Amino acid sequence: MPVIITFLVWERRIDGGDNDMCYKVIVDNDQPVISGNYGNNVYVAQINPADGLFLWQYIFAFPGTGRSNVKDLGIDPIDGYIVGAGTSYPYSGDNTACGYVVKLNSGVKVWDYIDSIGGCSRRPGFSGLTVDEYTNSYYAYGTDYENYSSSWFGSSRRFAVKINRSTGQRLWIYEPGGYTYTDGYTNPDTTLTFVGFGARGEVQKVSTGGSQIWSYTDPSNSRYYGVYTGSNKHPIVVGYSSDGRPNEDFVVIQFQKETGGIRWRYFKNGGGNSTDAATDAVVDENNNIYAVGYLDNGVSKLDGYVVKLDSTGNMVWQYTYNGPANSDDYFDGITLMSDGNILVYGYSTGMGSGLDFLLVKLNSTTGDTIWTYRYNSPYSDNDVVMSVDTYGGDVYACGYSYSTPTNRDILVIKLSDPTSVKVSKEKTKTCKGDIRVYDVLGRYVGNSTKNLRRGIYFIRCENGFVSTIRLP
Repeated sequence: MPVIITFLVWERRIDGGDNDMCYKVIVDNDQPVISGNYGNNVYVAQINPADGLFLWQYIFAFPGTGRSNVKDLGIDPIDGYIVGAGTSYPYSGDNTACGYVVKLNSGVKVWDYIDSIGGCSRRPGFSGLTVDEYTNSYYAYGTDYENYSSSWFGSSRRFAVKINRSTGQRLWIYEPGGYTYTDGYTNPDTTLTFVGFGARGEVQKVSTGGSQIWSYTDPSNSRYYGVYTGSNKHPIVVGYSSDGRPNEDFVVIQFQKETGGIRWRYFKNGGGNSTDAATDAVVDENNNIYAVGYLDNGVSKLDGYVVKLDSTGNMVWQYTYNGPANSDDYFDGITLMSDGNILVYGYSTGMGSGLDFLLVKLNSTTGDTIWTYRYNSPYSDNDVVMSVDTYGGDVYACGYSYSTPTNRDILVIKLSDPTSVKVSKEKTKTCKGDIRVYDVLGRYVGNSTKNLRRGIYFIRCENGFVSTIRLP
Protein backbone atom coordinates (compact mmCIF):
# COMPACT_ATOMS: atom_id res chain seq x y z
CA MET A 1 0.00 0.00 0.00
CA PRO A 2 1.26 3.52 -0.75
CA VAL A 3 2.21 5.80 2.12
CA ILE A 4 -0.61 8.25 2.85
CA ILE A 5 1.04 11.66 2.73
CA THR A 6 -2.09 13.75 2.28
CA PHE A 7 -3.23 15.87 5.20
CA LEU A 8 -6.62 16.95 6.40
CA VAL A 9 -6.22 20.70 6.93
CA TRP A 10 -9.81 21.29 8.07
CA GLU A 11 -13.30 19.90 7.80
CA ARG A 12 -16.52 21.91 7.74
CA ARG A 13 -19.87 20.35 8.64
CA ILE A 14 -22.94 22.44 7.75
CA ASP A 15 -26.27 21.51 9.33
CA GLY A 16 -29.39 23.21 7.95
CA GLY A 17 -31.75 20.56 9.29
CA ASP A 18 -32.43 17.18 7.75
CA ASN A 19 -31.10 16.08 4.35
CA ASP A 20 -28.52 18.78 3.56
CA MET A 21 -26.38 18.15 0.49
CA CYS A 22 -23.33 19.58 -1.26
CA TYR A 23 -23.47 18.84 -4.99
CA LYS A 24 -20.58 20.95 -6.27
CA VAL A 25 -17.33 22.63 -5.25
CA ILE A 26 -15.26 24.92 -7.48
CA VAL A 27 -12.23 27.05 -6.62
CA ASP A 28 -12.48 30.75 -7.40
CA ASN A 29 -9.15 32.57 -6.94
CA ASP A 30 -7.98 30.02 -4.32
CA GLN A 31 -11.31 30.29 -2.47
CA PRO A 32 -13.68 27.30 -2.63
CA VAL A 33 -17.33 27.88 -3.51
CA ILE A 34 -19.86 25.16 -2.69
CA SER A 35 -23.50 24.64 -3.64
CA GLY A 36 -26.38 22.36 -2.76
CA ASN A 37 -29.34 22.57 -0.43
CA TYR A 38 -29.54 23.79 3.17
CA GLY A 39 -32.58 21.97 4.45
CA ASN A 40 -35.17 22.80 1.77
CA ASN A 41 -33.39 26.01 0.79
CA VAL A 42 -31.08 26.97 -2.08
CA TYR A 43 -27.51 27.12 -0.80
CA VAL A 44 -24.29 28.65 -2.16
CA ALA A 45 -21.31 29.66 0.00
CA GLN A 46 -17.72 30.80 -0.35
CA ILE A 47 -15.24 29.53 2.22
CA ASN A 48 -11.97 30.92 3.55
CA PRO A 49 -9.29 28.47 2.39
CA ALA A 50 -7.18 29.07 5.50
CA ASP A 51 -9.66 27.95 8.17
CA GLY A 52 -12.89 26.77 6.53
CA LEU A 53 -14.94 29.70 7.85
CA PHE A 54 -17.53 31.39 5.65
CA LEU A 55 -16.70 34.42 3.53
CA TRP A 56 -20.36 34.61 2.53
CA GLN A 57 -23.46 32.43 2.31
CA TYR A 58 -26.48 32.67 0.02
CA ILE A 59 -29.50 30.89 1.50
CA PHE A 60 -32.83 31.39 -0.24
CA ALA A 61 -36.12 29.88 0.90
CA PHE A 62 -38.77 29.34 -1.75
CA PRO A 63 -42.38 29.06 -0.47
CA GLY A 64 -42.96 25.58 -1.97
CA THR A 65 -42.62 22.33 -0.04
CA GLY A 66 -39.88 20.67 -2.11
CA ARG A 67 -36.11 20.70 -1.62
CA SER A 68 -34.71 23.65 -3.63
CA ASN A 69 -31.05 23.37 -4.59
CA VAL A 70 -28.12 24.45 -6.76
CA LYS A 71 -26.56 21.37 -8.37
CA ASP A 72 -23.90 22.93 -10.60
CA LEU A 73 -21.69 26.03 -10.55
CA GLY A 74 -19.71 28.15 -12.99
CA ILE A 75 -17.71 31.38 -13.03
CA ASP A 76 -18.50 34.16 -15.48
CA PRO A 77 -15.25 34.78 -17.45
CA ILE A 78 -15.97 38.51 -17.80
CA ASP A 79 -17.14 39.76 -14.39
CA GLY A 80 -16.00 36.83 -12.23
CA TYR A 81 -19.47 36.35 -10.68
CA ILE A 82 -20.73 32.94 -9.59
CA VAL A 83 -23.54 31.27 -11.58
CA GLY A 84 -25.51 28.27 -10.33
CA ALA A 85 -28.25 26.01 -11.71
CA GLY A 86 -30.64 23.62 -10.02
CA THR A 87 -34.26 23.32 -8.93
CA SER A 88 -36.74 25.61 -7.19
CA TYR A 89 -40.21 25.19 -5.69
CA PRO A 90 -41.72 28.67 -6.18
CA TYR A 91 -45.41 28.00 -5.50
CA SER A 92 -46.56 28.43 -1.92
CA GLY A 93 -47.47 25.21 -0.18
CA ASP A 94 -46.94 23.20 -3.38
CA ASN A 95 -44.36 20.55 -4.33
CA THR A 96 -44.23 21.49 -8.04
CA ALA A 97 -40.63 21.96 -9.24
CA CYS A 98 -39.25 24.55 -11.66
CA GLY A 99 -35.77 24.94 -13.13
CA TYR A 100 -33.63 27.59 -11.43
CA VAL A 101 -30.54 29.63 -12.36
CA VAL A 102 -29.00 32.32 -10.13
CA LYS A 103 -26.11 34.78 -10.55
CA LEU A 104 -24.30 36.01 -7.43
CA ASN A 105 -21.82 38.78 -6.68
CA SER A 106 -20.09 37.97 -3.37
CA GLY A 107 -23.25 36.28 -2.13
CA VAL A 108 -25.63 39.01 -3.31
CA LYS A 109 -28.16 38.02 -5.95
CA VAL A 110 -27.68 39.84 -9.28
CA TRP A 111 -30.62 38.05 -10.92
CA ASP A 112 -32.35 34.70 -10.95
CA TYR A 113 -34.32 32.82 -13.59
CA ILE A 114 -37.16 30.38 -12.94
CA ASP A 115 -38.10 28.07 -15.80
CA SER A 116 -41.88 28.00 -15.39
CA ILE A 117 -43.38 27.13 -18.79
CA GLY A 118 -46.81 25.59 -18.24
CA GLY A 119 -46.71 26.52 -14.57
CA CYS A 120 -43.95 23.94 -14.10
CA SER A 121 -46.57 21.20 -14.47
CA ARG A 122 -43.90 18.91 -15.90
CA ARG A 123 -41.64 19.51 -12.87
CA PRO A 124 -38.53 20.63 -14.78
CA GLY A 125 -35.17 20.90 -13.06
CA PHE A 126 -31.62 21.71 -14.15
CA SER A 127 -28.99 19.08 -13.45
CA GLY A 128 -26.09 20.99 -15.01
CA LEU A 129 -24.70 24.26 -16.29
CA THR A 130 -22.05 25.26 -18.79
CA VAL A 131 -20.61 28.77 -18.85
CA ASP A 132 -19.48 29.32 -22.43
CA GLU A 133 -16.05 30.93 -22.43
CA TYR A 134 -16.19 31.36 -26.22
CA THR A 135 -19.45 33.35 -26.54
CA ASN A 136 -19.85 34.40 -22.87
CA SER A 137 -23.26 32.77 -22.56
CA TYR A 138 -24.86 30.46 -20.00
CA TYR A 139 -26.52 27.15 -20.88
CA ALA A 140 -28.53 25.12 -18.34
CA TYR A 141 -29.79 21.63 -19.10
CA GLY A 142 -31.87 18.98 -17.39
CA THR A 143 -35.10 17.05 -17.38
CA ASP A 144 -38.67 16.93 -16.18
CA TYR A 145 -39.15 15.19 -12.86
CA GLU A 146 -35.89 16.59 -11.53
CA ASN A 147 -35.55 13.58 -9.25
CA TYR A 148 -36.16 11.31 -12.21
CA SER A 149 -36.65 7.56 -12.19
CA SER A 150 -37.10 5.07 -14.99
CA SER A 151 -40.85 4.82 -14.30
CA TRP A 152 -41.27 8.46 -15.38
CA PHE A 153 -39.20 8.34 -18.55
CA GLY A 154 -42.16 7.79 -20.82
CA SER A 155 -43.68 11.18 -19.99
CA SER A 156 -40.42 13.05 -19.46
CA ARG A 157 -38.61 15.53 -21.69
CA ARG A 158 -35.02 16.74 -21.80
CA PHE A 159 -34.16 20.32 -22.56
CA ALA A 160 -31.43 22.95 -22.65
CA VAL A 161 -31.86 26.71 -22.34
CA LYS A 162 -29.62 29.63 -23.27
CA ILE A 163 -29.65 32.50 -20.81
CA ASN A 164 -28.50 36.10 -21.23
CA ARG A 165 -25.53 36.58 -18.89
CA SER A 166 -26.44 40.20 -18.06
CA THR A 167 -30.19 39.99 -17.47
CA GLY A 168 -31.06 36.36 -16.78
CA GLN A 169 -33.54 36.36 -19.65
CA ARG A 170 -34.04 33.09 -21.50
CA LEU A 171 -32.96 33.44 -25.14
CA TRP A 172 -34.09 30.01 -26.40
CA ILE A 173 -35.06 26.52 -25.31
CA TYR A 174 -34.02 23.35 -27.13
CA GLU A 175 -36.29 20.30 -26.64
CA PRO A 176 -35.39 17.32 -28.83
CA GLY A 177 -37.85 14.98 -27.11
CA GLY A 178 -36.89 12.04 -24.96
CA TYR A 179 -35.82 11.63 -21.42
CA THR A 180 -32.97 13.35 -19.59
CA TYR A 181 -29.75 15.31 -20.13
CA THR A 182 -26.88 14.42 -17.83
CA ASP A 183 -24.06 16.60 -19.18
CA GLY A 184 -23.27 19.39 -21.62
CA TYR A 185 -20.13 20.84 -23.14
CA THR A 186 -19.30 23.99 -25.08
CA ASN A 187 -16.99 23.25 -28.00
CA PRO A 188 -14.18 25.53 -29.22
CA ASP A 189 -16.08 25.99 -32.51
CA THR A 190 -18.89 27.60 -30.40
CA THR A 191 -21.26 24.67 -30.82
CA LEU A 192 -22.71 22.67 -27.92
CA THR A 193 -22.86 18.94 -27.26
CA PHE A 194 -25.40 17.43 -24.85
CA VAL A 195 -25.64 13.81 -23.69
CA GLY A 196 -28.33 11.91 -21.83
CA PHE A 197 -30.35 8.75 -21.81
CA GLY A 198 -33.67 7.04 -21.47
CA ALA A 199 -33.81 3.44 -22.61
CA ARG A 200 -30.70 4.27 -24.68
CA GLY A 201 -27.81 6.70 -24.59
CA GLU A 202 -28.13 9.75 -26.84
CA VAL A 203 -25.95 12.63 -28.04
CA GLN A 204 -27.00 15.86 -29.74
CA LYS A 205 -24.79 18.58 -31.20
CA VAL A 206 -26.49 21.99 -31.21
CA SER A 207 -25.65 25.40 -32.64
CA THR A 208 -25.46 28.47 -30.40
CA GLY A 209 -28.74 29.50 -32.03
CA GLY A 210 -30.48 26.43 -30.59
CA SER A 211 -30.80 24.33 -33.77
CA GLN A 212 -29.75 20.70 -33.97
CA ILE A 213 -26.67 19.88 -36.10
CA TRP A 214 -26.69 16.10 -35.59
CA SER A 215 -28.02 13.45 -33.23
CA TYR A 216 -26.92 9.91 -32.32
CA THR A 217 -28.83 7.17 -30.48
CA ASP A 218 -27.03 4.09 -29.16
CA PRO A 219 -28.65 0.96 -30.68
CA SER A 220 -28.50 -1.03 -27.41
CA ASN A 221 -29.23 -0.86 -23.71
CA SER A 222 -27.07 2.09 -22.71
CA ARG A 223 -26.69 5.28 -20.75
CA TYR A 224 -24.38 8.24 -21.35
CA TYR A 225 -23.18 10.24 -18.34
CA GLY A 226 -20.57 12.73 -19.57
CA VAL A 227 -19.22 14.57 -22.62
CA TYR A 228 -15.81 16.23 -23.14
CA THR A 229 -13.58 17.46 -25.93
CA GLY A 230 -9.90 18.01 -26.57
CA SER A 231 -7.99 20.23 -28.96
CA ASN A 232 -9.08 18.07 -31.92
CA LYS A 233 -12.70 19.10 -31.11
CA HIS A 234 -14.13 15.59 -31.52
CA PRO A 235 -16.53 14.91 -28.60
CA ILE A 236 -15.74 12.15 -26.11
CA VAL A 237 -18.72 10.45 -24.41
CA VAL A 238 -18.66 8.06 -21.43
CA GLY A 239 -21.24 5.69 -19.96
CA TYR A 240 -22.21 2.10 -20.59
CA SER A 241 -23.40 0.17 -23.63
CA SER A 242 -24.24 -3.42 -24.59
CA ASP A 243 -23.91 -2.92 -28.34
CA GLY A 244 -23.12 -6.43 -29.61
CA ARG A 245 -22.07 -7.59 -26.14
CA PRO A 246 -23.67 -9.91 -23.54
CA ASN A 247 -23.94 -7.21 -20.85
CA GLU A 248 -23.74 -3.46 -20.39
CA ASP A 249 -20.04 -2.57 -20.35
CA PHE A 250 -17.92 0.46 -19.44
CA VAL A 251 -17.61 2.46 -22.66
CA VAL A 252 -15.73 5.50 -23.99
CA ILE A 253 -16.74 6.74 -27.45
CA GLN A 254 -15.27 9.41 -29.69
CA PHE A 255 -17.65 10.91 -32.25
CA GLN A 256 -16.86 12.68 -35.49
CA LYS A 257 -17.47 16.36 -34.78
CA GLU A 258 -18.96 17.18 -38.20
CA THR A 259 -21.33 14.22 -38.66
CA GLY A 260 -21.81 12.39 -35.36
CA GLY A 261 -20.32 9.19 -36.75
CA ILE A 262 -18.28 7.00 -34.39
CA ARG A 263 -14.49 7.33 -34.76
CA TRP A 264 -13.67 4.68 -32.13
CA ARG A 265 -14.99 2.95 -29.01
CA TYR A 266 -13.30 1.44 -25.96
CA PHE A 267 -15.19 -1.24 -23.99
CA LYS A 268 -14.28 -2.80 -20.66
CA ASN A 269 -16.04 -5.81 -19.16
CA GLY A 270 -15.58 -6.37 -15.44
CA GLY A 271 -16.28 -10.07 -15.71
CA GLY A 272 -19.18 -10.13 -13.23
CA ASN A 273 -21.84 -10.50 -15.94
CA SER A 274 -23.50 -7.29 -14.81
CA THR A 275 -23.35 -3.57 -15.55
CA ASP A 276 -19.96 -1.79 -15.74
CA ALA A 277 -19.99 1.97 -16.34
CA ALA A 278 -17.81 5.01 -17.04
CA THR A 279 -19.02 8.02 -15.07
CA ASP A 280 -16.56 10.84 -15.83
CA ALA A 281 -13.46 11.72 -17.87
CA VAL A 282 -10.91 14.43 -18.62
CA VAL A 283 -8.87 15.12 -21.75
CA ASP A 284 -5.32 16.47 -21.49
CA GLU A 285 -3.49 18.83 -23.84
CA ASN A 286 -2.22 15.89 -25.94
CA ASN A 287 -5.77 14.50 -26.39
CA ASN A 288 -5.15 11.59 -24.02
CA ILE A 289 -8.37 10.56 -22.28
CA TYR A 290 -8.61 9.50 -18.63
CA ALA A 291 -11.96 7.84 -17.86
CA VAL A 292 -13.23 6.64 -14.49
CA GLY A 293 -16.13 4.56 -13.23
CA TYR A 294 -16.64 1.08 -11.88
CA LEU A 295 -16.49 -2.59 -12.87
CA ASP A 296 -18.58 -5.40 -11.43
CA ASN A 297 -16.07 -8.18 -10.90
CA GLY A 298 -18.44 -10.61 -9.20
CA VAL A 299 -16.44 -11.78 -6.18
CA SER A 300 -15.25 -8.30 -5.14
CA LYS A 301 -18.53 -6.62 -6.14
CA LEU A 302 -17.92 -3.14 -7.60
CA ASP A 303 -14.32 -1.98 -8.02
CA GLY A 304 -13.24 1.54 -8.93
CA TYR A 305 -11.70 1.67 -12.40
CA VAL A 306 -9.51 4.18 -14.26
CA VAL A 307 -8.20 3.88 -17.80
CA LYS A 308 -5.88 6.08 -19.87
CA LEU A 309 -6.51 6.03 -23.63
CA ASP A 310 -4.49 7.70 -26.33
CA SER A 311 -6.08 9.95 -28.95
CA THR A 312 -7.07 6.95 -31.10
CA GLY A 313 -8.69 4.97 -28.27
CA ASN A 314 -5.83 2.58 -27.49
CA MET A 315 -5.32 1.70 -23.84
CA VAL A 316 -2.11 3.11 -22.30
CA TRP A 317 -2.69 1.84 -18.74
CA GLN A 318 -5.51 0.84 -16.41
CA TYR A 319 -5.98 0.93 -12.64
CA THR A 320 -8.44 -0.90 -10.39
CA TYR A 321 -9.26 -0.12 -6.75
CA ASN A 322 -10.67 -2.82 -4.46
CA GLY A 323 -10.97 -1.60 -0.88
CA PRO A 324 -10.18 -3.54 2.29
CA ALA A 325 -13.79 -4.63 2.82
CA ASN A 326 -13.77 -6.37 -0.59
CA SER A 327 -17.11 -4.70 -1.21
CA ASP A 328 -18.42 -1.85 -3.36
CA ASP A 329 -15.88 0.81 -4.43
CA TYR A 330 -16.87 3.40 -6.99
CA PHE A 331 -15.14 6.26 -8.84
CA ASP A 332 -17.54 9.04 -9.74
CA GLY A 333 -15.24 11.85 -10.88
CA ILE A 334 -11.78 12.90 -12.01
CA THR A 335 -9.78 16.10 -12.29
CA LEU A 336 -6.39 17.04 -13.77
CA MET A 337 -4.03 18.55 -11.21
CA SER A 338 -1.60 21.42 -11.75
CA ASP A 339 1.42 19.07 -11.62
CA GLY A 340 0.06 17.08 -14.58
CA ASN A 341 -1.16 14.08 -12.57
CA ILE A 342 -4.78 13.05 -12.02
CA LEU A 343 -7.03 12.88 -8.98
CA VAL A 344 -9.98 10.46 -8.97
CA TYR A 345 -12.70 10.34 -6.35
CA GLY A 346 -15.77 8.43 -5.26
CA TYR A 347 -16.61 6.20 -2.34
CA SER A 348 -15.33 3.02 -0.75
CA THR A 349 -17.06 0.59 1.61
CA GLY A 350 -15.26 0.62 4.94
CA MET A 351 -14.71 -2.20 7.39
CA GLY A 352 -17.93 -1.82 9.38
CA SER A 353 -18.04 1.94 8.81
CA GLY A 354 -20.38 2.25 5.84
CA LEU A 355 -19.21 4.40 2.94
CA ASP A 356 -16.09 6.57 3.08
CA PHE A 357 -14.85 9.45 0.95
CA LEU A 358 -12.24 7.98 -1.41
CA LEU A 359 -9.60 10.04 -3.24
CA VAL A 360 -6.70 8.54 -5.19
CA LYS A 361 -3.92 10.47 -6.90
CA LEU A 362 -2.37 8.65 -9.85
CA ASN A 363 0.70 9.28 -11.95
CA SER A 364 -0.73 10.28 -15.33
CA THR A 365 2.19 8.74 -17.23
CA THR A 366 2.34 5.32 -15.56
CA GLY A 367 -0.93 4.89 -13.65
CA ASP A 368 0.99 4.26 -10.43
CA THR A 369 -0.62 5.30 -7.14
CA ILE A 370 0.91 8.43 -5.59
CA TRP A 371 -1.40 8.47 -2.57
CA THR A 372 -4.77 7.20 -1.37
CA TYR A 373 -6.99 9.06 1.09
CA ARG A 374 -10.14 7.78 2.80
CA TYR A 375 -12.30 9.98 5.01
CA ASN A 376 -14.45 8.25 7.63
CA SER A 377 -16.34 10.69 9.83
CA PRO A 378 -16.50 9.83 13.55
CA TYR A 379 -20.20 10.76 13.48
CA SER A 380 -21.39 8.78 10.51
CA ASP A 381 -21.61 5.41 8.83
CA ASN A 382 -21.94 7.02 5.41
CA ASP A 383 -19.69 9.75 4.02
CA VAL A 384 -20.12 10.30 0.28
CA VAL A 385 -18.06 12.71 -1.83
CA MET A 386 -19.98 14.42 -4.65
CA SER A 387 -17.44 16.88 -6.07
CA VAL A 388 -13.71 17.72 -5.91
CA ASP A 389 -11.66 20.67 -7.13
CA THR A 390 -8.01 21.58 -6.66
CA TYR A 391 -5.81 24.66 -6.49
CA GLY A 392 -2.10 23.90 -6.66
CA GLY A 393 -1.47 21.47 -3.81
CA ASP A 394 -4.81 22.18 -2.11
CA VAL A 395 -7.66 19.71 -2.58
CA TYR A 396 -11.28 20.54 -1.71
CA ALA A 397 -13.91 17.80 -1.54
CA CYS A 398 -17.59 18.15 -0.68
CA GLY A 399 -20.54 15.83 -0.28
CA TYR A 400 -22.59 14.67 2.66
CA SER A 401 -22.25 12.92 6.00
CA TYR A 402 -24.74 11.85 8.66
CA SER A 403 -24.33 13.29 12.17
CA THR A 404 -27.17 11.01 13.32
CA PRO A 405 -28.90 8.14 11.48
CA THR A 406 -31.54 10.58 10.16
CA ASN A 407 -29.67 13.90 9.95
CA ARG A 408 -27.64 14.39 6.78
CA ASP A 409 -25.18 17.32 6.78
CA ILE A 410 -23.10 19.07 4.14
CA LEU A 411 -19.46 18.08 4.58
CA VAL A 412 -16.52 20.00 3.10
CA ILE A 413 -12.89 19.02 3.67
CA LYS A 414 -9.57 20.55 2.65
CA LEU A 415 -6.51 18.38 2.06
CA SER A 416 -2.90 19.43 1.56
CA ASP A 417 -1.06 17.52 -1.15
CA PRO A 418 2.70 17.98 -0.67
CA THR A 419 3.43 15.65 -3.59
CA SER A 420 2.50 18.53 -5.88
CA VAL A 421 5.63 20.36 -4.70
CA LYS A 422 8.21 20.72 -7.46
CA VAL A 423 11.83 21.23 -6.37
CA SER A 424 13.47 24.40 -7.65
CA LYS A 425 17.17 25.24 -7.73
CA GLU A 426 16.50 28.96 -7.37
CA LYS A 427 17.34 30.72 -4.16
CA THR A 428 14.69 31.13 -1.46
CA LYS A 429 15.02 34.92 -1.55
CA THR A 430 12.47 34.93 -4.40
CA CYS A 431 9.84 33.55 -2.02
CA LYS A 432 6.97 35.92 -1.26
CA GLY A 433 4.12 35.71 1.25
CA ASP A 434 3.36 32.97 3.75
CA ILE A 435 5.21 29.66 3.54
CA ARG A 436 4.38 26.01 4.21
CA VAL A 437 7.19 23.60 5.14
CA TYR A 438 7.25 19.85 4.34
CA ASP A 439 9.73 17.11 5.19
CA VAL A 440 11.20 14.71 2.60
CA LEU A 441 8.20 12.36 2.98
CA GLY A 442 5.87 15.19 2.05
CA ARG A 443 4.52 15.69 5.58
CA TYR A 444 3.48 19.21 6.54
CA VAL A 445 5.55 20.37 9.52
CA GLY A 446 4.55 24.03 9.91
CA ASN A 447 4.67 27.52 8.46
CA SER A 448 8.12 28.44 9.77
CA THR A 449 11.65 27.05 9.56
CA LYS A 450 12.25 27.75 13.23
CA ASN A 451 12.79 24.82 15.58
CA LEU A 452 13.19 22.30 12.76
CA ARG A 453 15.47 19.32 13.27
CA ARG A 454 18.35 18.57 10.93
CA GLY A 455 17.39 17.28 7.51
CA ILE A 456 16.09 18.34 4.10
CA TYR A 457 12.83 20.27 3.77
CA PHE A 458 10.64 21.63 0.99
CA ILE A 459 9.33 25.17 1.26
CA ARG A 460 6.27 26.18 -0.72
CA CYS A 461 5.61 29.92 -0.84
CA GLU A 462 2.33 31.80 -1.19
CA ASN A 463 3.41 33.12 -4.59
CA GLY A 464 3.91 29.55 -5.86
CA PHE A 465 7.70 29.44 -5.60
CA VAL A 466 9.15 26.20 -4.19
CA SER A 467 12.64 25.57 -2.89
CA THR A 468 14.60 23.24 -0.63
CA ILE A 469 16.69 23.81 2.46
CA ARG A 470 19.16 21.56 4.27
CA LEU A 471 19.57 21.98 8.03
CA PRO A 472 22.85 20.55 9.37
